[in-house]
Amino acid sequence: MSVRDVTVSHSLHHKIARKRGPTGVHNNESLCPTIPIMSDIQEAMALLINAFDKYAGKEGDKDSLSKAELKELLQNEFGELLGKASDKDAVDRIFKGLDANKDNSVDFKEFVTLVTCLTVMCHEHFCKK
Repeated sequence: MSVRDVTVSHSLHHKIARKRGPTGVHNNESLCPTIPIMSDIQEAMALLINAFDKYAGKEGDKDSLSKAELKELLQNEFGELLGKASDKDAVDRIFKGLDANKDNSVDFKEFVTLVTCLTVMCHEHFCKK
């Protein structure tokens, strides 16, 4: 990781933290004119981070999702996009497929893999229409 990478990630971290507001809830508008509004991509990144953090750590490790936490996230955040997120076998298959390092949890990088794959599939679907 270069110094530039650290600067960029540090800058984004502060924008995300400032956008959340005092309650930790994300604000769509800047309350202070000196804080720039995030771009659409930065906004999407902040939303992914917030969604992951909302479910991770309920059963321990705040940096990863247990199978139960993943199931709750899939049901609440993806709804019908994944079909049967309440189906135990389906959740088991998704969990096993995401857990690349086989540590019996899904970290943020593994979670983003799911979001990326679903985003590509949606893009392909909507571009065909």
